[in-house]
Amino acid sequence: MNRKCNHNRICRRVFNKAHIAFILVMAQLMMVLGGVTGCGNEKVQAPELIDPVSFAVNYRPLTKRMVGKVELMYGKVVPKEYPVFSETAAMISEINVGVGDYVEEGDVIATCDTTFIDESIENVNNEIASLQRQRNLEDNLYDTTISNLNYEREIEVYIGDEDSISAKDSEISAEGENTRYKKAVIDKKLEWKKKELSELLADKEKTIFTAPRSGYINYVKDFAKTNWVEANENIACICDYDDLYIKTEDIKTDLYRYENYKSKWTYVNGKEVIIEEYDYSNEELAYAVANKRNPFMSFVAPGVELECGCNLTLYFMEKEKKECLAVGNDSIYTENGENFVYVKNKDQNDKRQVELGDTDGLYTEVIMGLEEGEEIFYRNKVTVPIKYEVYDVELADYVEVNESDILTPAYLYSDIYISDISGTFDKIHDSGNASAGDALFAVKTDVGSGEVQEALMSITDLDSTRTNEEETYNKTRQELVDNREAAKGESDVDWGTDTDALRENMYEVERLQCQIDALDYNETYAQEEYNSNRASLQKIYNKYLLGSPRNEYIKSAKNDGFLGFAAFETGDKIDRGSFVVTEKYRGKDKEKTRIKVEARIDETGSLRFAKLGQEMIIRLEDKTWTGKCIGLNPNEADYYLFTRSAKAHATKSHAFETGGEYQFYVEVDGQMTDKEIEDAEISYKGVVVKNVVVLPSAAVYTEYTELTNKEMNFVWKLEEGQIVKEYVTLYPSKSLNGKKYIISGLEAGDKVLK
Repeated sequence: MNRKCNHNRICRRVFNKAHIAFILVMAQLMMVLGGVTGCGNEKVQAPELIDPVSFAVNYRPLTKRMVGKVELMYGKVVPKEYPVFSETAAMISEINVGVGDYVEEGDVIATCDTTFIDESIENVNNEIASLQRQRNLEDNLYDTTISNLNYEREIEVYIGDEDSISAKDSEISAEGENTRYKKAVIDKKLEWKKKELSELLADKEKTIFTAPRSGYINYVKDFAKTNWVEANENIACICDYDDLYIKTEDIKTDLYRYENYKSKWTYVNGKEVIIEEYDYSNEELAYAVANKRNPFMSFVAPGVELECGCNLTLYFMEKEKKECLAVGNDSIYTENGENFVYVKNKDQNDKRQVELGDTDGLYTEVIMGLEEGEEIFYRNKVTVPIKYEVYDVELADYVEVNESDILTPAYLYSDIYISDISGTFDKIHDSGNASAGDALFAVKTDVGSGEVQEALMSITDLDSTRTNEEETYNKTRQELVDNREAAKGESDVDWGTDTDALRENMYEVERLQCQIDALDYNETYAQEEYNSNRASLQKIYNKYLLGSPRNEYIKSAKNDGFLGFAAFETGDKIDRGSFVVTEKYRGKDKEKTRIKVEARIDETGSLRFAKLGQEMIIRLEDKTWTGKCIGLNPNEADYYLFTRSAKAHATKSHAFETGGEYQFYVEVDGQMTDKEIEDAEISYKGVVVKNVVVLPSAAVYTEYTELTNKEMNFVWKLEEGQIVKEYVTLYPSKSLNGKKYIISGLEAGDKVLK
């Protein structure tokens, strides 16, 4: 009973003290606010400070600070990326790289199915080769014909027949003209064919995609369900970790409104540095706008060494950034168009008229009427802490750690299987694990036996014709050789003396050799034409035969891997060049391929994405591995804007077919088994900002203020012995880590209460 009475007495004592204090505070506030309607020189008695301090009238020392509206953007330091892309829609047949690979400029990254274009190129090359053989034949026949005509002319000279000499000269001249005409026709055909070949090669070059820059592959299109790429879609991306810049996902280039702002800066390792917009050309920006392919804004910090994977806050002001005397807007009163504040004096408040300048909604520049250090009354509806600790503000790293236990071995390489023939599809292997050499599918050709037989008969007819030609050639040549050898035994006196005998016998050996040479030239040409034509007919026959019972068409797995779903089912009709299935595998050289892990995060609401190049920690019980983020699921809203070969491009990457939005790849330092990967968990710094103001969450408060008509964050700051409410801007945290990153409002060396 006594204990209860004592308790009641204590409660009444505390209540009375608090009640009296409240009445005194209200009286003091009334005296202060009572001067609102008075003249500029009116003096108001200063209220006495009452203990505890939480019931004191609030004053804020006048100090210098930066005043002006500051716009904010958030960026991350990433490596420059160089897309490998197709300007037109294309079907990829081979992809030669995986995420994490290092490639040299010019290395082949991917190729399209070039079966049809290769056939066209081969046909045109054969035609060019045939024309060149014709041209060489004409040259050789001309030489031997002219040699023969010259021998005949010498005979006419020996005989002394001027008319015959003149006739031979005309014949020699005509042979030259005829040969030049024939060669001109051939050359014109060669010109057309070479132009056609050049166009075909240019088309083929567009189907071979090479690395535009040396660096590391950080993205490869997911070909799990198709080998199709759209126009201006990235097949792969290469990044250069030595070329870093700041990338945002806040505003795109067409909506950026801070271009003409005078002050643009960020803080790198605690130091203020100037930033500049990434230098896109006018042509690039115009192209992006015209095609609605605008990238997110990016920035550079000239002369500053950036750290890959770090987050940065970017600041923008319309005017030059500078400090000036500033008073809180919660201290400013207005009457008859004039602004005034209440300044604390020893025994009274001065109602001081002031001239004001720029404002940011919380603080306003003081141009005239106040001096630095004067204590200015401000309106405050929040109770000042009674019990507190003083916390010294220091620079520290702000970190938000994200974790996931959804880990699997990464299959980063792909074998794309297409059908080389048209026909009826037969699926042999279901989706899932497959081993090298496993039969995947077969196709039975639709080519009829009649077409196969016709192709074979074409070869047979060509062979028969060639055999007859060779027999005729051998017989004719032997006769000419025999006649030449017989003529070699005759002397000059055997030529005879009459005109006919001379024309028949003089230079007979030489003229017979000319005939033999001409015959050999024609035979060589015929044999080369036959070889070329037969090879073409044999390819046609083999193509018709492929997929028949005599020559089954079966595709087998090239590597151990994981098959996706086939695009066809048994019995389906399939066209030549159709995509069938993709097999994903880990790497061709298992001994040299480093362990790579795929990580996914299902619940993304409170998490931030990983960043290229940043460190990853993988844990399993008492084991720990480190790793590096080497690839990310791309943001499909983003574009890569650049100029290549004097032409502007804006390309984008498509998200992966599997997994969620938050999916990334990690290269592990060390060895891990599949079981260890699947049982482990991974952690990474979703946000890491170096050397910034970080406070315990307990030191930061929130209030709704009429100054901004919204909730504002503030701290209680100890300034020249006074406890002052200081509004602060917080980084938009997604982590309950007990820390707050202060974007503005405090600096190292300040003291706050917690």
